[in-house]
Amino acid sequence: MRHAVPVAKLTDLSFRRPVAAGQYLELRVPQLSVAAGAKIALVGPSGSGKSTLLDLLGLCLPPTGGNYWLAADGGVVDAASLWQPIRPAALCALRRRATGYILQTGGLLPFLCARDNIAMAMPVKDPDVLAKIADQLALSAQLLARKPASLSIGERQRVAIARALVHRPKLILADEPTASLDPHNADATLTLLCQALDETGCAAVMVTHNRELAERFGFQLHELDIHVSAQAGMRISTLCSVA
Repeated sequence: MRHAVPVAKLTDLSFRRPVAAGQYLELRVPQLSVAAGAKIALVGPSGSGKSTLLDLLGLCLPPTGGNYWLAADGGVVDAASLWQPIRPAALCALRRRATGYILQTGGLLPFLCARDNIAMAMPVKDPDVLAKIADQLALSAQLLARKPASLSIGERQRVAIARALVHRPKLILADEPTASLDPHNADATLTLLCQALDETGCAAVMVTHNRELAERFGFQLHELDIHVSAQAGMRISTLCSVA
């Protein structure tokens, strides 16, 4: 039986960043394989590199070393090689085709209505596709005509989810998408996100501090565990799967 090619696969990936004068955190990912339709939650203490790992997956940061393969256009791209030397146009094109990013605060452009915020992610402006994703996320025509300032936090997050999904990427990245919401709206928003993921077949990697919520919605937990290195001024954060 043949196995499907993963949407994203990381092996021996590393990234080092300064955290204070003479102090460094090195993020290490021995292995992470994201299958089509998978839902993965990154958990761990603050400062362990959860959002950094999301930015590495989203091609926003260059890895220090290791391998990263990303599915796109029916094939697999050696994403890590696009940083050596850096190829900005290729990185931008791959990021736009293969990934969708949901920020904690939505990240919507304030001068555009909700509909135009969503449509900006579409390579081809297709009103039928936009209408379908809006329906999946309970975004009415009246809501789509409004600008972000007139929307509730929950409504802004649903618009941000629609923008991340509308171009049908292989991989959705979500940085604490429910952190700004009360428990009721967090449940409602994650319910809609998971329904949309099931409809589109997208895989998702989500950063969260809420383990219980992630497990309840079927996310597989991967934890970042920090320990002090023997090397002076160095802390190591390693990704591992939680059984």
